[in-house]
Amino acid sequence: MTILFDGRPSGYVFDGDERYTNASTSKSLLLKQEVADGDRPDAYEIVDDPVGTLGHQVWRMTAQYPRDYAVGTDKVRCELQPSPTNQGLGTIGAARWYLSTFMLPDEFVFTRQAASGLAYPLILFEMHDYPNPPRIQPWCFLLAGEHVELWRATSESGLLADYYTRRLRLGGVAQRGRWYSIVMRAVWDDAGGAGEMSIWVDRRLVHLETAANNVFSGATDMYPKNGMYVSHGWPPDWPGEQSAYWGGFVVADGTSTTFDEFAAECGYDWTELERTSGPLSNGAGI
Repeated sequence: MTILFDGRPSGYVFDGDERYTNASTSKSLLLKQEVADGDRPDAYEIVDDPVGTLGHQVWRMTAQYPRDYAVGTDKVRCELQPSPTNQGLGTIGAARWYLSTFMLPDEFVFTRQAASGLAYPLILFEMHDYPNPPRIQPWCFLLAGEHVELWRATSESGLLADYYTRRLRLGGVAQRGRWYSIVMRAVWDDAGGAGEMSIWVDRRLVHLETAANNVFSGATDMYPKNGMYVSHGWPPDWPGEQSAYWGGFVVADGTSTTFDEFAAECGYDWTELERTSGPLSNGAGI
């Protein structure tokens, strides 16, 4: 296996402008924010793992109101993404492995607002497409109220409620103070019906599809983003500051043949768990 991008904090230093760069790999992570007066680097910190289970330092991201909310876009955002984005991290037709981890701290406040439509989901990890025009991300893991869910966008135009036609709830009420892991193996296809997708959450296979178009038409590359992203306003029952943790993401080529092999190459001693009883999701609904 070849790791194409390692977005875990080790070796990254902020350049004082708009990105973190890893001197040993020359790879960079770009700050993505909605502040109107430039970047706010104090939203990002490299800290020790609060529960000591990942074995490395982690990212702590903190969104503040109103500094991280832009009226013009009506969004809240403190994210990190590869820079540049078109680095072959998800070339159409090529197999790729992805890893992301996140944790909600004990003081994290869930939004219980009974919002209409799809307002106030907190996106924690997403797979976005390249190139422009800007459009909704085809795949994202998010916090909808108190539940972690996988959302699939199958429409890139129309009303927001029309975008996400496939939603999978991943377990019960989200837990604070413990790490969630997401592993994906994907072959991306925008038109030929040859796309593949396997997704493991906390080491269990929860989603499997083959012979599919799994990105929007015209996409040439996919790339990951992690951090906080909320559309349609600052959640009304959030405090003025909200923090969470990310272990960072890893992207590798498709040569690993199993979950266990990929995890080991990433330096984790994880083994795949048997899935629990019940049908395996094909992404058709919750």
